[in-house]
Amino acid sequence: MTLSDVSKLKGIVAADIWYEVHSEDVEYIKGFFEGCKDCEKGITESNKNALYNFWRFKAIERTKQNLVVAREMMDKVKIDSLYKPIIEDRLYYKVLREGSGEGIKNNLEANVHLTIKNQRDEVLKDSYCVGPETFELNDVIPGLRLGMVNMKEKEIREIVIHPSLAYGLYTTNESGIALRIQIEMRGIGKVISELQPVVFASMEMPNCEFEGNNIVYDAGHKHGFDMWQHYNKQPFFGMDQMKVTL
Repeated sequence: MTLSDVSKLKGIVAADIWYEVHSEDVEYIKGFFEGCKDCEKGITESNKNALYNFWRFKAIERTKQNLVVAREMMDKVKIDSLYKPIIEDRLYYKVLREGSGEGIKNNLEANVHLTIKNQRDEVLKDSYCVGPETFELNDVIPGLRLGMVNMKEKEIREIVIHPSLAYGLYTTNESGIALRIQIEMRGIGKVISELQPVVFASMEMPNCEFEGNNIVYDAGHKHGFDMWQHYNKQPFFGMDQMKVTL
């Protein structure tokens, strides 16, 4: 391999490392480079669960932040006279367009258009792009089901739903988010199935204990150790040269 090739390889590795760590905080980056050094020295990695602990910790912190934003969102809706409470502090709606006829009951099905947004106003779903949906009220989240009661054909509502009546904390969706749903009633049908009781989602935060004194540093160390195990196989440059390139 020529000197030019080695220089190019160092540039590629440096770019890969920068991509991995540039958005992390100082403790993580410090741990990352210490992990690279320890790998180069042949020191055995100790905390095997460091990265798992870190990402679990980050997820819990993100959930806590989401819950704060959800609380602020519900507080704003609560003092807006256009919204009507269904469950105080948890579920509100306002009518954007009046409908006609008899309102939907709990044991019926609905044909609707709906747009679902999270508390950051990001669109999670928009049936106007793919076509209307038909569902039983038993089959949707509690906040949507309760927020639709007595909706009439052609009525449009905006429903604001606390996480406890949406996806809660234990979900494959983003944890702890409030929802804002705009829904248009296109048609009401009848179903035979019995109405199921409303179940509130658990809002109890998990009680997690993490190994080590510094979760962020330990995660960076584990990440750097694992990454340099791959690049340490080449004989052309070491970590000190790589840091100069960076």
